Amino acid sequence: MRPKVRFMTCKSEVYCDYALANGEIYCDYYIDIFIFNKESLLCMIRNELLRERCIDLLTSKSAFDRAVNQATQVLEDQIKKKAKLNRTKLVGKDLVQKAISPDVGSTTLLFSKEPSIQEAFSFLYKGAVLAYRNPTHHSTDYGCTKEDALKCCVFIDSLLDELMHCRIQRPKRVKDDTNLN
Repeated sequence: MRPKVRFMTCKSEVYCDYALANGEIYCDYYIDIFIFNKESLLCMIRNELLRERCIDLLTSKSAFDRAVNQATQVLEDQIKKKAKLNRTKLVGKDLVQKAISPDVGSTTLLFSKEPSIQEAFSFLYKGAVLAYRNPTHHSTDYGCTKEDALKCCVFIDSLLDELMHCRIQRPKRVKDDTNLN
C-alpha cells in the first residue's frame, strides 16, 4: 500500500496518494502536512481582534515577526482595557506589573484567589511580554519562522481567553511609611 499524505485544514482533510522517493517504496502510513491558510488560522485563533490584526501577517511570505508584534500589542491593549488603565502611559512589563500583581490582595486583575495560581498568571503574562513583546517592539531583527509566529499568536490567544475570564478588583492600598516623620 502506498503512503498517503494528509493535507489538513481544521475543517477538512484531503487525502491523496503519494509515492516516496523514486516511486518504488510503499508503506502503510500517513504523512501529515499542515496548510497555512486563512480557514485553518481562523480555527486556531479565536480572539476577533487578534484575528483581525494577525491573520494577514501569518499568511504573508516573510517578516513574520510583525504578527508577533501585533499579537503582543493586542495583549497589552486588552490588559489596559480590562484593568481600566486606558489613560496610563505604562507599557510592557510595567503595565503587567501594575495590572496583574502576583499578590492576590494588591492585584487589579484576579485570576485566582489561590496565591500560587495568581502568582503563576502574573509570571506568565510578564514572561510573554518580556519574551515576545520587547524584542519585536524594539528591533526589526527578531528572526522567526511562520510556525514560530503562529505558535506565539496561539499562545497570546490563550492568554487573551484567560484575561476575559479573570475578575477585576480594587487592589488594597499599601500604607506608605516613607513620609512618617
